[in-house]
Amino acid sequence: MLVTIFLACHFIVITLIYFGAQKWEIQLNVYHQLLLLFFPILGPISVIYLLKDKKSRSQKDKLSFEEVIPWLSNDKDVKDNFESSEPVTLDITNIVPFQEALLLNNSSIKRELIIDIIFESPENFVSLLNQARLNDDVEVVHYATTILSELSAKYDENLHRLEHQVKKNPDSFIKRCDLSDFLERYIKSEIAEGHYGKTLKQKYIHEIEWMIEKNFPVDKKRLISLARTYQSLENFEALDNLITNLFNLFPDDQDIWMLYLDTIILKKSGSELEQFWEFLGQNNIYFSEKNKVKLNFWRQHREATNV
Repeated sequence: MLVTIFLACHFIVITLIYFGAQKWEIQLNVYHQLLLLFFPILGPISVIYLLKDKKSRSQKDKLSFEEVIPWLSNDKDVKDNFESSEPVTLDITNIVPFQEALLLNNSSIKRELIIDIIFESPENFVSLLNQARLNDDVEVVHYATTILSELSAKYDENLHRLEHQVKKNPDSFIKRCDLSDFLERYIKSEIAEGHYGKTLKQKYIHEIEWMIEKNFPVDKKRLISLARTYQSLENFEALDNLITNLFNLFPDDQDIWMLYLDTIILKKSGSELEQFWEFLGQNNIYFSEKNKVKLNFWRQHREATNV
């Protein structure tokens, strides 16, 4: 009689564990089933412990983006985080170059690298994340794709918020500055590609041109950024007019001269390049070492071409 009651209780426990595993979508393997059937009391206790441990580790491996990248879920601090320039202390032990690591036949190293990127500022690693999306490790591709998708969604969310603020106060110079600054960061992040990337550039151009048209004070940095955007879209007519105005405002500024040189190179205009050297010889302009190296390169190219 006692044996019958014991077996009945054992059967009830097995049944409860089985249906519980189905409810929580936990698969019982052969090892679990053998423990349940042939080891009364101890078997069910062991299986419950193993399943609980497995579920706990599974949840730990699948962190939400709010847990992995806390600043992505904090709208109030988004701007501060984008502009943050605080030094970051990194552990440089056992560093493996990212490009080489992606070629290794070691999934754990590649996954660890992706996780490290998640915990840092992912918008600084867009090119590497795009490279990771082409990797042969499915999990690496999943992480990289998800991170880029989350970043794009977060940028768009804040872009719509700033655009809404401008619509409410269309003549607000401060609101326009906030929007243009954010558009510049979005463009430089290279998260937006193709047609959408060009659309963002057109929006940025519209904001800066509006400031100029309204005679608001537009500093040199914004004007150079506008010129670089014209360059990327190959809008040479607007670019030439802007460079002329920049030379009127800052005739001896090396940044304007280098901008002019980059424009000529982009246009592949030999006559304008000759004119550039002629104008440069008539002016005493200070150039940094980096800019001198670039100038010397194009001087040598010019001499080699004329030989």
